[in-house]
Amino acid sequence: MKKKTTIKEIAKKTGYSTSTIARSISNPRVVSSKTRVKIEKIIKKTGYVHNYLASSLKSGKSGFVIGIIPTLRLSVFADYIYGIKEKLRENGFELLIGLTNYNLKTEEELVTKFLSYKPEGFIVVGTQHTETTTRLLLNSKSPIVETWNITDKPLDIVVGFSNFSAGYQITDYIISKNYKNIAFATPANKQMGNENRSKRRLSGYVSRMKIAKLKTTIFYFTEPSNHKLSGKQIFNQFKEHNSKIDCIICGYEASGAGLISECNNRNFQIPKKLGIATFGSSDITLLLHPQLTTIDFKAEEMGAIAATNLISKIKNQKIKKIHDVGFDLIKGASIVNQKTK
Repeated sequence: MKKKTTIKEIAKKTGYSTSTIARSISNPRVVSSKTRVKIEKIIKKTGYVHNYLASSLKSGKSGFVIGIIPTLRLSVFADYIYGIKEKLRENGFELLIGLTNYNLKTEEELVTKFLSYKPEGFIVVGTQHTETTTRLLLNSKSPIVETWNITDKPLDIVVGFSNFSAGYQITDYIISKNYKNIAFATPANKQMGNENRSKRRLSGYVSRMKIAKLKTTIFYFTEPSNHKLSGKQIFNQFKEHNSKIDCIICGYEASGAGLISECNNRNFQIPKKLGIATFGSSDITLLLHPQLTTIDFKAEEMGAIAATNLISKIKNQKIKKIHDVGFDLIKGASIVNQKTK
C-alpha cells in the first residue's frame, strides 16, 4: 500500500514552510500567486490531501461553515445553497451541508456531529430548534445565522421573511380575484410539529379568510418534498369535497407543482376548473403550465445575504441582528379573475 504524502514532504519539495503550505491551501489569497502556483503543482503531482481537521485543531480556524437545510429534493433550496456557497468561496470559506428532512431531532444530531469539525459558523434553515440544539449552538460561541423565517429573538442573526405575511398576502390576492371556496394544503400534523414555517403560512391564510368571512378548509399531505405523492393526496381530498373548492393554496413548492402535474395527468383543466397557488419559485416551478401563482422567497439572494452577514460576524464587524429580505408575489396563469371565466 502506497504511503500517504505528508505536508512536511510537500514543504521539502517546494522549499516553503509547512505553515505556508497550509495557508496556500486554506486561504490562498494571503499567499503570492508565484508561491501558490508552485505549491499547487507539487500537490497535484504527489496527490497530497490536506488534513483540514488537524489544521483547525492547531489554528482554531477550520475554514468550514455549516449549512443545515431540510432537503435538497426541492430546487428552491438548491438556489439558496448556491447563494451561500458562492459568497463563502469568495471569502475563502467552504460549505459543509447537513440535511434534516424536516426533523428537529435530526438537526440536533447534525449540530452535535458538526461541532467536532470546529466550524467557523452555522447557517440554518428555520428559527425553531430543540432545547439541546439551541444550547449547543449558543455554547459553541460560533456565529449563527437563522434563515427562511423572521423573529425578533434570533439566536444570533436572522435573515428571512414573514411566513405569516406570505400566507396572508397570497390569500388576499386570490380573494381579490373573486374566489370564494379557498382551501389550504399543508403538511400533516406530524410534520407540522417540526416545521413552524408552514404553520405561519397557514395562520396567514386563516387570518385573511376570517376577515373576508370565508370558510376555511385545510387539506393535508404527508411528504413535504415528494411532488408526486403530495399532489395526489391533495387532489384526492379535493375530489372528496365534491369539487366545491374553487382554489387550493399549497403550502410548499413541491406540493403545488405536484398538484398541477396531477391535474394535467388527469386532463383536469387549470385554472378553468380549479385555481392553484403555492410558495416558492424555482426554475422548474416557473416552467410549469399554466405558470403557478406563487410567492418568490428570493432564495439565492437570501443565501448570499446570510453568508455575507456570517462572514462579517466572523470578522467581528458590527452588523444588524435582523434582516427582513421580504418576498414577491408572482401572478401566474393558474389563478384568474372569476368574473372573466
